[in-house]
Amino acid sequence: MNDLLQVNGDLTLNGTVNIANAGGFDFGTYRLINYTGSLIDNGLDVGTLPAGFHLNEATIQTAINNQINLVMVGTAFWNGSTTTADGTIHGGDGVWNAGNTNWTSADGTATDPWKSQDAVFAGAAGVVSASGDLTFNNMQFTTDGYRITTADDATLSSQAGSGIRVDAGVTAEIGVKLTGTGSIEKLDAGTLILSADNDDTGGV
Repeated sequence: MNDLLQVNGDLTLNGTVNIANAGGFDFGTYRLINYTGSLIDNGLDVGTLPAGFHLNEATIQTAINNQINLVMVGTAFWNGSTTTADGTIHGGDGVWNAGNTNWTSADGTATDPWKSQDAVFAGAAGVVSASGDLTFNNMQFTTDGYRITTADDATLSSQAGSGIRVDAGVTAEIGVKLTGTGSIEKLDAGTLILSADNDDTGGV
């Protein structure tokens, strides 16, 4: 995985996609199709998934303009300064703390505060101002140019075996201290810049 399709024009969804594992298939978001025109969404079903995954763990996401993505369950999407669901994943600048409802579902129709799950930074790039002590399971950057910063000595604590995915062609910077006892693995072909004084004892 990933066989990305590029559609230079309008796109109509009406069919089934079967997912095969070419190595490394796990949590997070996988780009299936880019398109440049308008979308007619008559539905795209997931037919099969690799062994060990279940159909109720998979969602086809159309809430990001000009993208069709496969999202595996347990993932929250950063929505920047947008705290009310409107069916779109905006991304962009905002404050990441325990209380703001600027995390949204794969279809952009529900908002929640941060719940220490898998975080995806998509939509428009921006500066994410972390505040307080935050825990994450996994992290993924699908848009180039995101920076996570802090003005109050925030920390990001990893759970056991956490991964940080940076998609190909994407650069992301984390300027917040990574802490905790779990190991962190950098995944995928993008560039990850760690610019804080980290003390994660599990290793990065």
